[in-house]
Amino acid sequence: MSFGFQANMSEQQLFGGAFTVTLPEARNDMSVVRQIPDNQEVFVHPGTDQSIIIELMEAVDSQQPDEHAIRAESCWYILGEQNISKFNEAAKNSVEIHMGLLRVPKYTTDILITFNDPINISLDSSSHQPVATSTVRWHSGDFRTALTTLTLQDPGIFGV
Repeated sequence: MSFGFQANMSEQQLFGGAFTVTLPEARNDMSVVRQIPDNQEVFVHPGTDQSIIIELMEAVDSQQPDEHAIRAESCWYILGEQNISKFNEAAKNSVEIHMGLLRVPKYTTDILITFNDPINISLDSSSHQPVATSTVRWHSGDFRTALTTLTLQDPGIFGV
């Protein structure tokens, strides 16, 4: 669980302006650095290994949700923790994963928003680096803001 001050937030256009969302101002758009699939938008924190990923996916048949999912109107929310390594390293990092699944049956689309929040970086990991004490980490409130502010601006993205 992340603690800290709320990050300053600003509106971000997604998928060529088809959507808008409110995200922390301190963010780097990964599409500037590397190729990102057309159905994804990826933003990373400039001073930590945190990331927010927004994906448009073809809807799948609705089945019973995992018992750990919480239904909140038209959004499923799942919180988990994973021990993972980068680049096949032996060092394992603990990452809290927040996932929100928005079902949009009108357009046979699911929108998945994921917030990856490293909570323990191994000293042997290539991700281990000092983080300035002035760094404002993103937290679950910033993720909730993204979930609740995602807005469709142009339904043409769905071919209608």
